[in-house]
Amino acid sequence: MNGACGPPAQVRIGGHVMLVGNCAGMLLVPAQQVALDVGQRIDVHMTEEGMGPHGNRMVPAIPLPASSRPSVLMRGAISPDRATGTYRAVGPGHAVLTSSSTFCLHTRHHRDRETTGTCPVIEVTVVP
Repeated sequence: MNGACGPPAQVRIGGHVMLVGNCAGMLLVPAQQVALDVGQRIDVHMTEEGMGPHGNRMVPAIPLPASSRPSVLMRGAISPDRATGTYRAVGPGHAVLTSSSTFCLHTRHHRDRETTGTCPVIEVTVVP
């Protein structure tokens, strides 16, 4: 084992950190689910990898996710290295944080669904 095993993302809610995806760095479909109260924040950190001629410039392996419903879950602050983003629950409902489908692994067969250009990172339900 070379020690390169790791999840593609980490999610922090109220001080609790949750690993997202599998050990091979793949996002999973269906995605993990969390519940937030309106006003609560969620931090998403995408695992970084070395880039550049010497591999010493760290960049997110997968881009930060976008919210499927900004009226429910809105992106706020982004770290300078673009690897960590803070999202705020702004209204009740359901939203999915999605990113690139490049590292997307379907764990169940979805007959009537085609893989689109995005992959879920985490599904969020916001309660009043």
